[in-house]
Amino acid sequence: DHIGQKSMNINTQQKRAVQQQPSTISLLKYPKILLAATTIMWINVSWTFIEPLLAKRLDNFRVGTKEIGLLFSLSNIVYVPAVFLARYLPRHYTLRHRIISFSTMVTPIAVLLVGSNSFPLVILGILLLGLLPTPVWIMLLPFMQEESALLFPDPNMKRCVNDVTAGIYNSFMTLGQVVGYGIGPLMGSHGFARTTQVVALLIFLQSILFYFGTEGYRPRRKRGRG
Repeated sequence: DHIGQKSMNINTQQKRAVQQQPSTISLLKYPKILLAATTIMWINVSWTFIEPLLAKRLDNFRVGTKEIGLLFSLSNIVYVPAVFLARYLPRHYTLRHRIISFSTMVTPIAVLLVGSNSFPLVILGILLLGLLPTPVWIMLLPFMQEESALLFPDPNMKRCVNDVTAGIYNSFMTLGQVVGYGIGPLMGSHGFARTTQVVALLIFLQSILFYFGTEGYRPRRKRGRG
């Protein structure tokens, strides 16, 4: 049946993975790892593309230098308690997958608000940028490490697998900085609002890819088990 075929595919992937040492390339060959990595990239883009443009944008609202500095720190101020609260989110695989997907899906709302012509909405957008993506920052790396462990189930390789997975996570997070800092200046000529609309759309599309592209690669677990 369909579920049995999925189980056979997973077993085949595991057998192939066991025959080689984990590496960045070998892990990125699997759609779930690749889609998770590109998700953290676009989540990081949600803030980094704004940084080169936001100060100039705030000048339009006649905001002083001190106030601009405070506004830039708002997302970090919100992020700290958000991280604490995110620790209490469910760790069940299915719920974690949905929470990551939902967090990525709603992050564009914050991006669009930052591109608004209303100063209060801009402030709200900055605050939400510290809040809405937080579950992704907290839950995506364990999600990736768990999936990598399924591909390389040998306990002797667990530390190596986790290290390589963390390296992929950090590399794509850094890539998000590069992409974000590049998008800002490149699209600045098209207007700040239009730039935020394009980035918001790209992040939303990434959330759809992550949700549907990763959902079917693991056999379903029986109810009552994590």
